[in-house]
Amino acid sequence: PAAQLNGMRRQALEALGQLRGEPCPVPFQKGELPAPKTHPLPETQALRINAAYPYQVTRAMARKAEMLILPAQALAALDSDHFLWEYKDKLCASFPRMIWEENEITVLAGKLREQGILHAQAGNLGALRLARDHGFILHGDAFLNVLNHHSLQALADMGACDITVSFEAGLWARDLPSPVPKGLTAYGHIPLMTVRNCPIRCSIGCRRCRQG
Repeated sequence: PAAQLNGMRRQALEALGQLRGEPCPVPFQKGELPAPKTHPLPETQALRINAAYPYQVTRAMARKAEMLILPAQALAALDSDHFLWEYKDKLCASFPRMIWEENEITVLAGKLREQGILHAQAGNLGALRLARDHGFILHGDAFLNVLNHHSLQALADMGACDITVSFEAGLWARDLPSPVPKGLTAYGHIPLMTVRNCPIRCSIGCRRCRQG
């Protein structure tokens, strides 16, 4: 009868539910993790200035800073008589966080090397590779979102000689074991958004915008 079949079905489902709820032990042997490499903390903290435009950097700032970080495009377009070239050994080209045309950035990197720029800062793995291929001294940007010693080790293995940890890290990041020197963003405006939402697109759409 149908009632008996339904009853048997319910009993089978209940039994199956009980079996599925029982723990199933899995053998596990925790291996010994290698001790993280660490770089000794310096006695004094070095100051690095990361500016969006060359005009934001004064001579006094250039003298005091260990490194002057500017967008790669801004450095490539810098006039030959600009005072910043007096501090060429301190200049660091910050590569774009989003690379749309790799060929353009490749040409830009080649021009920077011809100008004598030695340092490059990268905020993504693609830019890190590109800068490494052109022989720059590599510096990891905060946009790599480093928050633990595993990331520090991985980026060091990729060639970064120092790394700025994520903006989200607190002062506790100072104690993170690291094979290379690490830094914190201490002051300034943080560019959070890479692209901007277009208000015209949201209101009338791209097609009507092109039509005027």
